[in-house]
Amino acid sequence: MRVLHLTTEFPPVIYGGLGTAVGALVAASAGTGIEVAVLLVGTGGDPSYRQPAETRRSSEDPALTECRAAGIHVRPTSHHAAEEMGVRWVQAWRPDVLHLHSFWLWPVARAIRERTGVPLVYTVHSLDRAEYEIGQGPPNA
Repeated sequence: MRVLHLTTEFPPVIYGGLGTAVGALVAASAGTGIEVAVLLVGTGGDPSYRQPAETRRSSEDPALTECRAAGIHVRPTSHHAAEEMGVRWVQAWRPDVLHLHSFWLWPVARAIRERTGVPLVYTVHSLDRAEYEIGQGPPNA
């Protein structure tokens, strides 16, 4: 089985609990033999994303930068390029499922699903959208 995770946080890019949870889930899945990959959105596609793996060009698509650690493929990308990067990766790598971890990336996930037909799973890690919209978000101090 192949799972492509779509997230804004993955070690060492951690802003809170999401990065920790996704990192552990991906590592545990890889440990059971599931082929896993991470499309890390919001890094700007920064090739300096080298931890915990070295950066190299993808053998599937030389235009894409890829990091590997313990059998985990990681591709950092900007928000702007995320949809196109995701579609190209799904078409080349052929995951069985796209696993969305951040509501803020729903438009990207929906577009990838619509353009490729890959099944989509969404795990709610936070109610931050409700917290921002209903509770007016964190105090502006």
